[in-house]
Amino acid sequence: FFSSRRRHTRLLTVTGVQTCALPIYTDGRKRTDHPKLSFNGESLGHWEGQVLVVETAALLPEGEFIHGVRTGPASADMRIVERFYLADKDKLRVDTTMYSDVAFTKPYTRTMNYRRVPFPVAEEICTQNNRDLDAGGNQIFNTTPPPLKN
Repeated sequence: FFSSRRRHTRLLTVTGVQTCALPIYTDGRKRTDHPKLSFNGESLGHWEGQVLVVETAALLPEGEFIHGVRTGPASADMRIVERFYLADKDKLRVDTTMYSDVAFTKPYTRTMNYRRVPFPVAEEICTQNNRDLDAGGNQIFNTTPPPLKN
């Protein structure tokens, strides 16, 4: 993740899902009373010592992927709490707990570990040949092989 403003009031995470940038606001704002539901929701973060704590809500109920991880159906009541911290100098750990009385029978928790890589992270776009877009630019799932080149 990285800071996008000089005063560090917003962080962006870049996921491997459609190279999606997810804003995390860290300027102390409160969640809006009636947030617009979206695929990635509304993420607000704060620091607890060396740990970045991010709470996400306002997720679209029809989503099945939450922050790039297949979870099964989401719900409008879903709340996700992520805790980002360095486990050691080369390992970022993210502890995630998802809460929803509709989607889960109990909170779902997982831990992901990310190793520092000794090379730049390259752009990876699976839609470069636009085979998964229809004529209107809408995303579709296309399993037909590309035409053979003569």
